[in-house]
Amino acid sequence: LITHGHFDHIHDALEIARRTKCTIVTNHEIGVWLGSKGIDGESIVAYAHPPAHKIGSMVRVKGDEALARDLAMHIAFAKPRYISRDEVPEAEVEAEREVLLHTDDVLSKPENVREQVVEGRLQKWFADSVLLEQEWFRGGGATVKQELGPMEVLEFTVYALGG
Repeated sequence: LITHGHFDHIHDALEIARRTKCTIVTNHEIGVWLGSKGIDGESIVAYAHPPAHKIGSMVRVKGDEALARDLAMHIAFAKPRYISRDEVPEAEVEAEREVLLHTDDVLSKPENVREQVVEGRLQKWFADSVLLEQEWFRGGGATVKQELGPMEVLEFTVYALGG
């Protein structure tokens, strides 16, 4: 139903909402949410950021729908690429490692510390790319994983219209 990636158009998101009989909750100051309760405690929540609603997200979770609304807002803001670290393809990790190894900044370091510098930057890259490792958008220093507690994130997507 939903994949990691980008909707080509907001109509795709609205079509999913229509097929799953979502309820629409609108507050023009803080956004638009679409919510659908599924079986086994699953929910699909979509968020469109105001005022133009050109950036948004959809997330399918098992757990608290109210917290899922905040999660959808976080995803639209932070634009993660993966739910967890184990979803990141090893080839992508190695490609990022190679890019980092060959930056002028790393090459200027003594050879015996370059690998440590690259590993530190790779951890930062994971924290930016992996949803559960991102810092929660409301601040406080907690990660998304810590903030969600027992909630399970099943799928998500981020969409942006016009660029």
